[in-house]
Amino acid sequence: MMLRISSSVLLVALTVVGMPRPGLAQEVGRDRAFRVLVPDLEALSGADRDFGKDVAEDLRELLGTLLTHDAISRNDLEDALDRLELDMEDLDCVRARQAAVILDAQVALCASYLREGDRFLVEAVFWDTSAGESFAVTPTEGGRGDEAAVARHVFGEFDRYTQHLRAAANCEEYARSRLWDEALQNCDRALELNPDAIGTRYRRARTLFETGQGDEALEELERVLDRDLVHEAALELAGYISARLDRNEEARGYYTRFLELQPERAAVRMRVAYDLAQAGDTGGALLLIREGLDLDPNNIDLWEQLGGYAFSIGEAMNRERPATEDSGSLAPGAVEYFTLAIDAYERVFEARGEETPAVHLRNIVAAYVRLGRAQEAITAAERAFQTHPEDEGLWSAYANALQKAGRLPAALEALGRVEELDPEYPNLGLRWGNWLIEASRIREAVDVMKRLASGGPGQADAAASLVVANAYADGIQKEDFGYAIEALVAARELPNLSPGVRHQLNFWHGYAVLQSAVDEQEPRTLETARATLPRFRKALELLQDVGDYPATVNVNIEQLRGNVGTFITIQEAIIARGGPSASP
Repeated sequence: MMLRISSSVLLVALTVVGMPRPGLAQEVGRDRAFRVLVPDLEALSGADRDFGKDVAEDLRELLGTLLTHDAISRNDLEDALDRLELDMEDLDCVRARQAAVILDAQVALCASYLREGDRFLVEAVFWDTSAGESFAVTPTEGGRGDEAAVARHVFGEFDRYTQHLRAAANCEEYARSRLWDEALQNCDRALELNPDAIGTRYRRARTLFETGQGDEALEELERVLDRDLVHEAALELAGYISARLDRNEEARGYYTRFLELQPERAAVRMRVAYDLAQAGDTGGALLLIREGLDLDPNNIDLWEQLGGYAFSIGEAMNRERPATEDSGSLAPGAVEYFTLAIDAYERVFEARGEETPAVHLRNIVAAYVRLGRAQEAITAAERAFQTHPEDEGLWSAYANALQKAGRLPAALEALGRVEELDPEYPNLGLRWGNWLIEASRIREAVDVMKRLASGGPGQADAAASLVVANAYADGIQKEDFGYAIEALVAARELPNLSPGVRHQLNFWHGYAVLQSAVDEQEPRTLETARATLPRFRKALELLQDVGDYPATVNVNIEQLRGNVGTFITIQEAIIARGGPSASP
């Protein structure tokens, strides 16, 4: 018996003997919709070959009665095999399937038999050459003289096979049309007829996922993988679904198995990593990219992906740190990721120069700022301007670095450059105003933010909230009520304030005026009474228009107003006792 040969070798052989594939359909068989290759049944262990030859011939004749299928005739098949210098008995299951592909047959029969006493036990499988799926025929037996009966049995099973194919095709077509219920019905029908159809089972899994049945889809994919451990599409889909279900460890397991089949294909690895990141497992995405770099350390595309995922993880850690921590501190663990992001992006910049996307250079600067390395951030930005001098985002990151380095005038100048490049740059006025507020330049800050506030209540409220927060932190909490009053009075100049923010301003303004008056009236002299009475009255006026805000800071507003009223009564009494001759 000849050695097994691959389909590629067969294809070369066909070309050499002058049998080009495109013309083959006209040379062998009638012009029917689907062609079936039926070799002689393979005789095992010295069984009588004539039995297999006769069964095959009877089966070809039966298939010729169908409107949808036609068997390649024995003569045409032998002619083709002669050109390949092969004999019919050389067509074991592997070669038969390979030959079917070359002969444009959509279906190939693999059948063999063993002698048991005076009878033959026949096993057969139909193979779909395009889908690579098999359909097992129920085993049967017969002796010499039973060839036609055996052929009829196989033919009857073939009818069941064609029903399976129709149901499987309908399953796929309905799924393409997103008619999920109809798709599932046809998938289920196809699998009833052929439980081993892994292609149909895979399509059923996709349909289940599309209908929100992720757990059931994974169960179906496991059945696919039980039959084909290296089914790439099933492994990839199982990884994707697991990630969507927040089963990150399972997702990484499936994706790792998938990538083991093609470990050096960086594009596939990056697509898989992207799927993981989109599903929320950025850490898993980063691990896959790192594994890829172990295999291909000079792949700049992988370094680019690594930088993005590392920076995202660092940012997420910062956002998720406890509220009790200093807002200016770096979250534990974030140092590693920001450092990794810088290293990765630097490699990209070194390799691509001016072709490096500006966002990567911005992230280098931002990462240095997060790490508290402001001067290195400034240096990185100034180097990046050599290739990207007009990028407003880079100028914005540069401004942040300058501000962190304590160079406020230069930082404000950089923000001015941002505004020149993009007058609508997000939160530009707020940031400008906030930096002035942090420098205790409230008057300038409000002047800057007035233009921002003119854009509407949302922007006005955001600007006012910055001032109120500063007045509370640096004024009221530190009992510097003069500073608090100055800041809150300035904030009242902002236009378009919503009622809620106006109530908040009134409350803290009234509270600050009250506390400053309480401190000054303490000697309770005629002079202090005259000086503080107008301020107590102003405090009461402000505290009359605070809405429901006091409840949000656990203040009993009625009691507070009562206290203010008491102070007013005291000052009025002191002034009345002083008489008209009292010194002013």
